[in-house]
Amino acid sequence: MAGEEQRTPDELSDQRITGMTMRQAMAIGVAHGLRGPLLAGSLAAFVAAYLATRYLVRYFENRTLIPFAVYCTLAGFGGLAYFTIA
Repeated sequence: MAGEEQRTPDELSDQRITGMTMRQAMAIGVAHGLRGPLLAGSLAAFVAAYLATRYLVRYFENRTLIPFAVYCTLAGFGGLAYFTIA
């Protein structure tokens, strides 16, 4: 079809799996009276992911990953110390 981009088999299977998961989650939610909380949780997760992605894209346009590298190094040494002592 004109103007429609071709999708790889992986992208198509991802869409099918996501669709099936959403239908199954809604069916379980309706059966157990959880449709409202399920929709509210999904919406909250979407908003949080959108805002976090937007913030990180803006942050990394002007800054580097050095603070994250320092954090990972300290967390790694902390974990190593904890599991060596324990």
